Amino acid sequence: MFDEHRFLEIAVRNGADRPQFAGTKPCPDLWIGQLSCVGDRNYCREDSPFAATDRRLILILESPHKMEYPTCGGGRSKVADGPARGPTGVRLRNGFDRLIRRHGEFESLPGATSVILMNAIQFPCSLFENTSRHRDRVFEDCWNDGAREEFADRLDNYARHDAVIVNACTRGTGATPLHELVRAAIFRSHWRIAHPFSWTARTRVPSPIPQRRKD
Repeated sequence: MFDEHRFLEIAVRNGADRPQFAGTKPCPDLWIGQLSCVGDRNYCREDSPFAATDRRLILILESPHKMEYPTCGGGRSKVADGPARGPTGVRLRNGFDRLIRRHGEFESLPGATSVILMNAIQFPCSLFENTSRHRDRVFEDCWNDGAREEFADRLDNYARHDAVIVNACTRGTGATPLHELVRAAIFRSHWRIAHPFSWTARTRVPSPIPQRRKD
């Protein structure tokens, strides 16, 4: 099972300072509210370890960054608050209503549908630096060393009930897009959409693209 010890070894192998990342805990997946909270244009984020209903919309990001681990004593905390805490979280909140209204598949979901936010890899693959430096390489190293299977197990656990799955991972800068690595690990039909960081007022929220079930 992929865990903090495997992540630490991969981080150090990619140039990270061991004491800085030793003991870093995974960023928890969270229930962040219900769609009924979105319909009034006032998306309210109510983070909870899990108060989810059976009907679920699961939004997947690639990995936490520095804003998910708050500053602590001049450094970063070893414990994350939860996914999408910086500008990504702001744009997700501001654009979520538009996402739901843009596509009938989502708009028809009942108001009691739970929204679950999760990272494909629960550790900071960016090593708290500019995402162009380490993130893609560390992500792939983790992915190939057990993180893929760990992600698939978590997703399968959340999606046992009637779930709509949305892959909102970024492309990254490597030869293989990060969102494609994640897509290949989702063994059911789902949707692909641009990362919420790109959901600006100017560009609007893009339409989700259906992805066929992987046989």
